[in-house]
Amino acid sequence: MTKDKKISDSLVYHNDLNCFTFKNFKAVDYNLFFTICYYASQNIKTSKSIVPISLSFEQLRDFLPQEKNKKRFYENVVEFALKLNNLKTSNLTLDNEGYRIYSVSSFFDEITVNEKEEKIVFKIKEKWLDLIVNVVREYTILDLRNFCKISNKYTKNLYRYLSQWQSTGEFIIPFEKFNILLDIPASYDIDKIEQRIIFPSIKLFKENNYFKNLEYIKEKDKTKQGQGGQVTTFTFTFDIPDERKDKTLALNKKWGRRRKTENIIPPPPTKRGKIEVSF
Repeated sequence: MTKDKKISDSLVYHNDLNCFTFKNFKAVDYNLFFTICYYASQNIKTSKSIVPISLSFEQLRDFLPQEKNKKRFYENVVEFALKLNNLKTSNLTLDNEGYRIYSVSSFFDEITVNEKEEKIVFKIKEKWLDLIVNVVREYTILDLRNFCKISNKYTKNLYRYLSQWQSTGEFIIPFEKFNILLDIPASYDIDKIEQRIIFPSIKLFKENNYFKNLEYIKEKDKTKQGQGGQVTTFTFTFDIPDERKDKTLALNKKWGRRRKTENIIPPPPTKRGKIEVSF
């Protein structure tokens, strides 16, 4: 794949989208959601308009070549559309005096799935367009082809979060927040999380060279109960891709500042709060 092709297959979105918790999403739902965001971004940039966007099933399958059965694909899109119809985002913020402000909003204004014409028509609510259109700061570059090839939904999400931190080569996240963002069942203990999610994900990433020299460390609080202490933090490190190094240097030069080299921990969701997508 050429560099130009790789860029064209990538969705650039604001990191705030990574704060969304997609409750009960299946792997195919993630594929459809981010593919739709990709086409919406491309369409709005080209047309300069936010009118309803029409996508053919063929366009959707461009990133989902494994979905060959037309009937099953239609049913998957309809099931996905039904979820999106009830998709709401909740946002908790604090005013200057510390009082809480809670708001709820839908992500899509409308969704239509046409079986005969094999297309989906949708319109994203205008307030959310800044997450996927003309994003120039605090962004994630998601390679959609790699993302859609991943069959496990937990591995998909870990791929997204590692992609967010490609400019630093280090993803540090508290244990509890990791479980929330990946929507991991409460019944999973650390052994199950590692055996079913983390280790298989790292194996797949290394086999496909998605993140070079990827390493994983878990930190424990030895004052807490448990074998060897209670797990508090996960750290993933990997080599920064050359293209991200070049872009980071260019941005630093443009804004006249030097990048810090110390460890960077994702900021806690204080002012903006956690954004949860529910059904």
